[in-house]
Amino acid sequence: MKHPQAFATQLVHGSLAPCPHTGAIVLPLYQASTFVFDHAEQGAKRFAGEEEGYIYTRLGNPTLQQWKRKWRSWKGRKQVWPWGHRSRWIFSA
Repeated sequence: MKHPQAFATQLVHGSLAPCPHTGAIVLPLYQASTFVFDHAEQGAKRFAGEEEGYIYTRLGNPTLQQWKRKWRSWKGRKQVWPWGHRSRWIFSA
């Protein structure tokens, strides 16, 4: 019988699925600040919002995307975004 996940479990593992390449269930912390483009046109399309993909880590990265997925599922929101302020987080929903 499947039991509902406890609140703390939902926060930690809420929307995680195993990595298809490694089987890991914990997302790695991506510390890259920039991402590569296959060609200049691809970069132009991403900056213009015509193509999905990562550009610059302050605008999005795999770690942030997973964090946002967790908070959306937990809070039942469509959009969330964290802002760091010193050692505290301010959440906007």
